[in-house]
Amino acid sequence: MKRNMGAGKKVITAVVISAAIFAGSFAALGAKKSAYTFQSGGAKITCGQSAKGILNSLGKADKMIVQEAVQGNGKERIYSFKGFELCTLSENNGAQKVQSVCILDKNVSTPEGIRLGSTREAVEKAYGTGCKEDEGVLYYTLGDTELKIYLTNDVVDGIEYLIADKS
Repeated sequence: MKRNMGAGKKVITAVVISAAIFAGSFAALGAKKSAYTFQSGGAKITCGQSAKGILNSLGKADKMIVQEAVQGNGKERIYSFKGFELCTLSENNGAQKVQSVCILDKNVSTPEGIRLGSTREAVEKAYGTGCKEDEGVLYYTLGDTELKIYLTNDVVDGIEYLIADKS
């Protein structure tokens, strides 16, 4: 009796391919974020990074304000876009670095789906409960970034991305 070896090889190949796909999917799910990142269109904005590519990607701002930095180190620029503001600080070499992003409009959300008007429950489902809380502000820290969620009566009324405070 002759055995059909081709069928066995096909089954083994299918099992190996399925295992590889599953392992790749599982690895992607397990990948940890290293920073809180805001997205607008194709721009991914992480506080602390160079602003040049981000500003090019976002296009012309609706409004820009230039002022002396609060701590007196260079110029601060606040770029207003539809639904959010991006604040940069000029470094010694003149390059701009992202300092903060502030969501201003309920039509703009975090990549995790949190927006002005979201509930505390939705925030905790998206980001967890392991955060510092002080006077209605939830402080989530990830790497060198911080996400502040402002709550009034357990409803989000402010969202701000920042460079994490090292103190």
